[in-house]
Amino acid sequence: MKPIAVLPVIRRSIVIAGLCVVPVIAFAQQQPQQPQQPVPPPNSPLELPEFIVTGKEHVDIPGSAKQAPARPPMLPKKRLDTLNTLEKQPAPSMPARSLPVLKRTTLLWPGYVQAELGQYVTPDVRAGYSFETGGYRIDLAGGAELSSGHLDNAGYGKYDIRALSTYVAPEKFIFFGGSTTEVDLKYSTKSYKQFALAAAPERSTTALHAGLGVQGRHEGFVYDAGASWTTTSLDVPVRLVRDNVLRGHARIENQWRSFDVGAMADLNVRTYAGQDYPFIMASGYGRWVSDLMRITGGIGFQTARSTAGDDRFGLLIKGGVELFLGPDLTLQATAKSGLRPVGFADLLDRNPYLNDSIVLDASYDIVDLDGMLLFHPTTRLSIGAGIRLRQTDRMPVWVGATNATFALAYESVTTIQIPGQMRWIPGGRDAVTADVAITNATLSGGRAQPYVPAITASASYDHSFSSQLLTQVHVVYIGDRWADLANTIQLSGYVDLRLGAKYAVSNALTVQLRAHNLLGSSIVLWEGYRERGIFVSGGITWKF
Repeated sequence: MKPIAVLPVIRRSIVIAGLCVVPVIAFAQQQPQQPQQPVPPPNSPLELPEFIVTGKEHVDIPGSAKQAPARPPMLPKKRLDTLNTLEKQPAPSMPARSLPVLKRTTLLWPGYVQAELGQYVTPDVRAGYSFETGGYRIDLAGGAELSSGHLDNAGYGKYDIRALSTYVAPEKFIFFGGSTTEVDLKYSTKSYKQFALAAAPERSTTALHAGLGVQGRHEGFVYDAGASWTTTSLDVPVRLVRDNVLRGHARIENQWRSFDVGAMADLNVRTYAGQDYPFIMASGYGRWVSDLMRITGGIGFQTARSTAGDDRFGLLIKGGVELFLGPDLTLQATAKSGLRPVGFADLLDRNPYLNDSIVLDASYDIVDLDGMLLFHPTTRLSIGAGIRLRQTDRMPVWVGATNATFALAYESVTTIQIPGQMRWIPGGRDAVTADVAITNATLSGGRAQPYVPAITASASYDHSFSSQLLTQVHVVYIGDRWADLANTIQLSGYVDLRLGAKYAVSNALTVQLRAHNLLGSSIVLWEGYRERGIFVSGGITWKF
């Protein structure tokens, strides 16, 4: 046996066997080649393979079994009391609706100049300007009117100027924060003649006014106070008379429960031709308002003195009610009793031929009842009719005096008046208004009160042809009147037809035309003084 020869044979056998096994193992480990799948685009839906689950197992879930309904357990009384309060809780308020934002379509101009020229060489010029400085608003206005007159010695001249300052206090002030303070200054003068007389004596009037007023609210209190000084003079050939008025007034109001209550005082220290004739009043009042009714009432004390030295005392009683009878009807009624002041300046405004030697007193309304029924089916139509009953002691009545002037006689007068009114807006371009009053005013002896017409009526029609052209037709009727206490002198009634037109050339320039007494009626307001007949004037208004 040769061991050395066997060893090479064994090596060769192992090598051959390894070479045969390696390919088999490599082939066994090689994965079968899969077909290449396309790559899906991004964000494409995920596709899941289909599969089928089979089996016989039954899943028992107690929660899914059908059960009989059962009542929930009841809460004990103590628990319920903690949940339900005995106090009624208010419902949560809805959010407030925002107010509509209104846009002004009319352009405001700080200044204007208006100039007209009419018959009888009658120029009329007016101007005004408004501005703000240092928190103040200043309004200035003035004018002048002159005429040669429609009759001999009927010429006149009028001048006036006014300055108004308005200031709203900042909220930082404790008492006057948010209040409005006004300072008012006025001056006017007029010169004319008593053309009812052949001599036509001249006369002139002058008025100067300075006033201060404040209005505001503080901690629920509404207040209004002011002071003023006014002097009015009448200059005639033989004398110069002056009327001076120093006035102070105050009012305060607050809400008490469902009522508005307040108090007021009015002090007038007046002198005429060196004679004192004061008028003082203090009163309290209340007001109650509901959805269907508004009631007001007040009571106060009054005292006065005439220029003849007679002392007057009065108890002021007043009340009013406004009933909303329905969506279309409203009833208004007032009742009053008390003193009523008579002032020189007011009389001179009504009658420029006032006598320079008159007695000034205070009238006493024994009873004054006024009622009106309003029918307003729409916002464009309102019709009203009413009645007024008044019994007055010491009513100033106009009577003729010497030198074609007029004085006062104080009489007891009973007045019954039936007024009527209408306001109608048929469309966006038209507006119609009408007023009428039937009056029966008698003196204690049964005679009619002088210078009080039995019938007065007026009507007006406004029409807008376009945004540039506006027209107006206005008619006034004044009935017959007596001119003396004995009712022997009568003034005839008249009709005054007036026309007016305005044309806007531009936003800043307007041309106007007006005509009065187109029927040529004989208009006599005061015995002996005939007003002008047909009168036509035209001019322009420039805004800047």
